[in-house]
Amino acid sequence: ESESGKSWIAQFAVQQALAVNQRVLYLDFEDTARGILHRLKALGASKEQMENFLYAKIHHDLEMQYYQNNPVFV
Repeated sequence: ESESGKSWIAQFAVQQALAVNQRVLYLDFEDTARGILHRLKALGASKEQMENFLYAKIHHDLEMQYYQNNPVFV
């Protein structure tokens, strides 16, 4: 269901994981890196915490552009 807040809930969970120094791999099918980073900043994620964040845009052919070892999946 569009516009029901699912992305905000996922990004809040990401911010919570980053707050306890966990690494996060964020797989995105819909948004942009800029939009996600803006939301995480609005949720209180610091620059230092963002060092543990990896964003990957998934294309329609399911090709992932980036990967990092030992992520926390949210």
